[in-house]
Amino acid sequence: MEVADVVVVWSVSTLLVRVLSVVVVGLTVAVVVAASVVVVLVVFVLVFDVAVAVTVVTDIFPLVSTGSVEGDLSPFESGHPEPHGSTEQQPRNPPEQTYQSVLGAHAVS
Repeated sequence: MEVADVVVVWSVSTLLVRVLSVVVVGLTVAVVVAASVVVVLVVFVLVFDVAVAVTVVTDIFPLVSTGSVEGDLSPFESGHPEPHGSTEQQPRNPPEQTYQSVLGAHAVS
């Protein structure tokens, strides 16, 4: 082997080692960043779950155990019988309260 061939092989191998080291470092950084993101997401989910559990235990569970939630339910959900009488919906406004009567003197003709 001549000196020129040795220099070329040495240069190519040095370049290859540098490229591979950059690739390995880049992949390592990418894996570390991805792992950090996963850890942050897991911590966020755990904190959120703990917050929901604390809310259920401190706010909702006492209401359910004392039965004070039943007052917020509609008559149908709380076991009361259906109301008797007409099931038709009443008009939104009484007949005497029409558009013109509400506007009064401000009505535009």
